[in-house]
Amino acid sequence: MVKNVWIIGSGIIKLFLFGIAISCYADTITINGYTYTYQIDGPGVRLQNCSSEDWDNNTKESTPAISPLPSGDFVLPATIKGTKVWHIGANAFRGCTNLTSLTIPDGPTMSGVSIGVSVGESSFEGCTALTNVVFSSSTGPIYSRAFASCTALTTFEFPESICFIAEGILSNCTSLAPVL
Repeated sequence: MVKNVWIIGSGIIKLFLFGIAISCYADTITINGYTYTYQIDGPGVRLQNCSSEDWDNNTKESTPAISPLPSGDFVLPATIKGTKVWHIGANAFRGCTNLTSLTIPDGPTMSGVSIGVSVGESSFEGCTALTNVVFSSSTGPIYSRAFASCTALTTFEFPESICFIAEGILSNCTSLAPVL
């Protein structure tokens, strides 16, 4: 079955066709050969995926927040259209199997205080080649399963600025050395 998602400017788009609902509230922009799906809300830019649901077959599909999926060493952009990135949405980069290194930049500030970039639920889950994650000096919350099943991760250093770490963020990361 062929499914099309149209993203026109910003706004909520829902397409009901043969029991399929496709929704996305986002804009897209291409930077350095990567097309990002994002929305500007709160203190900055939220990178997010779009999702579709097939009610007849009880299945859900998710389109990553970036296309093509990054490979090798990847540095997340600090800004999109002059606005700082503040949140990496749930499942945004899930399954980027050729991503080996990730750098997450500083997030925006509110009232002179850095709030950091938060990492959503399952954002990088299943990035099986990911060996290294570099956080900026300001990192926001890291939500459930954010780096789960990143089986090549050998070390993971929590930034000092982190304010919240959810359960299971590193579950099934089988190459991690035990923390004593």
